[in-house]
Amino acid sequence: MESLHLTEIREMRDSEIMKHNATSYAQLNMLLQQMELLGAQAREIIEQSSISHMLHQAKCSFKKTMGQVYHFYSKTGSTENLECSLISPTEWGDTCPYKFYGSFKLGHVDQFWKIDE
Repeated sequence: MESLHLTEIREMRDSEIMKHNATSYAQLNMLLQQMELLGAQAREIIEQSSISHMLHQAKCSFKKTMGQVYHFYSKTGSTENLECSLISPTEWGDTCPYKFYGSFKLGHVDQFWKIDE
């Protein structure tokens, strides 16, 4: 079966034929909205996976525990050289020699990193 792209579906939905058939137009519009939502969810999952992978690759001199919050810093300002720490930016105060990247909690079941609010 041939795949349809969002732009093709939008063009079909906005065609003169569809505008005169309210039921078909509404059904196509609903499918288009669902596809856009699924696409956004897929992009979010890919982004979260990318961040999680990057954090798992960070330099760490201790064993990480699930459920614990960790803080990530970079000496160079690049995300390629992240280091994992138990010391929060608040604990460092103004003396932190590194650029703070973010605080993340290691998930219990999936070992996925989640932003610590």
